[in-house]
Amino acid sequence: MKFLPAFLPPQPSERAAPPAQKAASRPANPVLGLQQQVGNHTVMDLLHGDGGPVAVPATTDPRLNWTLAAQQEDPGLDRERVPFNDPLHAGRSWDAQAILARLTQLDDDPGTFTDAVRCGANAVLAIAIMSGPEAVMRLVIGLIKRGAELYADTKLPAPRRAQCFSAAIDLVEVGPRIAYEKTTYGELSRVAHCAKVLMSDAPTSSTTGHEVNAMGALIGETQDFGTPIIDQAQLVTYAKTLAPGEAFTLLVDSDVLAEDEDRRSLSQVNHYVTLGREPDAPGRKGRIYLYDPWPRVGSQLLYSNDTNFWAYFTTAGGRWKSVYKVTRTRPG
Repeated sequence: MKFLPAFLPPQPSERAAPPAQKAASRPANPVLGLQQQVGNHTVMDLLHGDGGPVAVPATTDPRLNWTLAAQQEDPGLDRERVPFNDPLHAGRSWDAQAILARLTQLDDDPGTFTDAVRCGANAVLAIAIMSGPEAVMRLVIGLIKRGAELYADTKLPAPRRAQCFSAAIDLVEVGPRIAYEKTTYGELSRVAHCAKVLMSDAPTSSTTGHEVNAMGALIGETQDFGTPIIDQAQLVTYAKTLAPGEAFTLLVDSDVLAEDEDRRSLSQVNHYVTLGREPDAPGRKGRIYLYDPWPRVGSQLLYSNDTNFWAYFTTAGGRWKSVYKVTRTRPG
């Protein structure tokens, strides 16, 4: 890969892989377990300190294939290098589809404390990954600069400034490892974690649409929406407007919609996903894809002909669920 910015140090030496203690303890993790039982929005309330679980837990739509087994499906992934063998652009990039098929918002690194609330950051990172290593480098550089700005802000509490400084330092070595084609899945997860820490006012709480938009702005041009998508036809129309490499970050409802529920509102959505178009390849137009950050059985990357693609937007009976268009990002 020839993208070697002048600021990069000499080729880095190998460093120890991140420990895997969190993977072993994940089944007992109360936050992740609660998220599976009662839905993301209840967990957000709990993390906000607004109270415990609701009396009647919300039910995750089983068609999403969010299971405990899915969280344990790819042990040791953090320590694997991502594949720099893009079959469509030989010698020029990594295999974005292969990376996104496996990368989730949950990792094995005990130092990342944002896993349960990182869907927005991972959704934005997915856009950069699909665009290529250079886009992720732009994100990393932007985050390091943001960390320096926050650390220099003496109006912030000292613990917050220290947290931002630590996140920025964590990213310094990631850039060279991307440039020298040595980066791992765990390091990409660290980028998403640092994005959540540095771009959210509350790193352990839910991510706002404006924060997601600010993350996207680090990799390219963005449009901030926060508007509902009213039906399948409108979603298809929006998807058709995407240029190669562009993507929407959407808020969807991961829970089963009650049969007697007629209203659709912002209070029902609880999970960020990416709806984008792949970059064009020689002899082939980029396909429309959906990336889900939460671990699911099978691939994290879905296409419109996949069985469960529409499970994020419609009920099993075909009723439209709450879907919000949060931001549109054009890497560049």
